[in-house]
Amino acid sequence: MDFQSIVYLVISDTYPLRGHLICPRCGKALTGSSGEGNGGKYYYYHCTKGCKERHKNEVAHRAFEIWLGDISIKPEMASLYLAIMADVFKANQGDRDAEIKKLQQEIDNNMELMDKSAKKFINDDLDKFDYKRIKENLSRENSELRNKIAELKATETGFQEYYKYGISLLSNLKDYYCTANIENRQKMLGLIFPEKLVFSNNTFQTMEPNEVLTLLCNTGKDFSGSANEKSSNNAAQSCVVTPPGFKPGTF
Repeated sequence: MDFQSIVYLVISDTYPLRGHLICPRCGKALTGSSGEGNGGKYYYYHCTKGCKERHKNEVAHRAFEIWLGDISIKPEMASLYLAIMADVFKANQGDRDAEIKKLQQEIDNNMELMDKSAKKFINDDLDKFDYKRIKENLSRENSELRNKIAELKATETGFQEYYKYGISLLSNLKDYYCTANIENRQKMLGLIFPEKLVFSNNTFQTMEPNEVLTLLCNTGKDFSGSANEKSSNNAAQSCVVTPPGFKPGTF
């Protein structure tokens, strides 16, 4: 590993939220840098020149981890959510099976055509060049059809993996984030909060409605609709709120 790679990793670990935070004052992306004072070195997320918005990185990180813990879905709700997804997936299973069957029939038809062409070639009813052209075209078409079948079958495999992993992830966002390396932290942030985050009043907010976050925030209520813990309610209230003074058009 060269020196530049080492520096990049150190900086990224120091500022894992960089690239995912928006300034609540002007709407610009926050960056990160360090400064020295009182005999020590301090790290900050801050806005660019002309805007004085800044936060100590350790304060932002601690608040973010608390926030992730607040919005994590309860295991029983995660199970219900994924069970609903499983029902939807199964409802589409019939269409997928029918499509696979249709594609396989096309492959079988092409194989039959190739067999007929081979017999004609053997009986001198088809010249070598035409036989070769027909065989290549049908073989290429069959290859494409097999790829489509493989993609359809992979959908089921992918869902099963998601189903097994999903409950644990949705129920333990904080733990997964805290134990992940910098690369996986970045992936989690990008997938769950694609529209970026605002850190204000010691909590986090999204600038636009987020389906994943809305699901998580709404689980502050149990199955009967009664309110649960105070922290969950606070998290729900802060999920999608535009901070005062923020103007989306400024960035």
